[in-house]
Amino acid sequence: VWDAQTGALLLRLQHDESFGGVNSATWNADESRILSWSDYEGTAQVWDAQTGDRLLTLRHDSAVKGAAWSADETRILSWSYDSTVRVWSIQPERPTLLTLPHDDYVSGAAWNADETRILSWSRDDTARVWDARTGSLLLILEHDDGVQGAVWNRDETRIITRLSNNTVRVWDAQTGSLLLTLEHDDRVSGMAGNIDASQLLTWSSDHTARVWDAQTGALQMTLQHDNWVYGAAWNADETRILSWSSDYTVRVWDAQTGALLFTLHHEDAVLGAAWNADETRILSWSDDNMVRVWDAQTGALLLTLHHFYWVIGAM
Repeated sequence: VWDAQTGALLLRLQHDESFGGVNSATWNADESRILSWSDYEGTAQVWDAQTGDRLLTLRHDSAVKGAAWSADETRILSWSYDSTVRVWSIQPERPTLLTLPHDDYVSGAAWNADETRILSWSRDDTARVWDARTGSLLLILEHDDGVQGAVWNRDETRIITRLSNNTVRVWDAQTGSLLLTLEHDDRVSGMAGNIDASQLLTWSSDHTARVWDAQTGALQMTLQHDNWVYGAAWNADETRILSWSSDYTVRVWDAQTGALLFTLHHEDAVLGAAWNADETRILSWSDDNMVRVWDAQTGALLLTLHHFYWVIGAM
């Protein structure tokens, strides 16, 4: 933790086997605690954000690949290469609440909106839905390849999964019935639903982002890049789509017609992009060691921030 004005080091939070890599870290809502997780030692750690004291160690049997606070911060969700998802109490005297098993390493997990259910996905070719209080297995979605990502749609009536075999699948979230299979020509990197759950946006290493009818699976729009599309997102009123790629560009599209509105250029692969709150500017960051700020209406370059190494995130 660093002082954002002076760059002074304020806290150094040391995992016991830090040479194995600290995967990530996040504050809780009031920034009084920090949650971090590690590959080599297979732990998630909770720290006092003022003193740096270690408050809690949550131990898996292999690398911890992700962790998240619950909304009320009484529980922590974590997932691991030990083939489990675990739910922990923040009370040190009884930390482990639930262990949710898969048959191979777990790629990810998430609570639903009211945190009564947990969705997890794994290299064991399944996504699974669990009761977040009892740990009961509610649903298994069987696939024919490892599941690399999964999300509920906005009203949680459907679950959307993506596989390493270039497909996205849409499931009934109550019955587990397979409703749709959407195909790209190469690996699917991510997906998102729009607000009214009528459309799906997917992006892929096949150089495209695609918009689909979420009810029928009909392909409505193909947004073409010249290389792997790393990410895509609608703006707030869903009139535009932002996409970014290893072709060194960010592109802004008309979300109704698919027309390309303008292209923003970096000198290397673009790793991320986002609108600001009022959508007057676009922020992008890249392997070219630069963060850039653009006018969101014209595409004019407003600001360039130089780093000495590639930039993996900004906000």
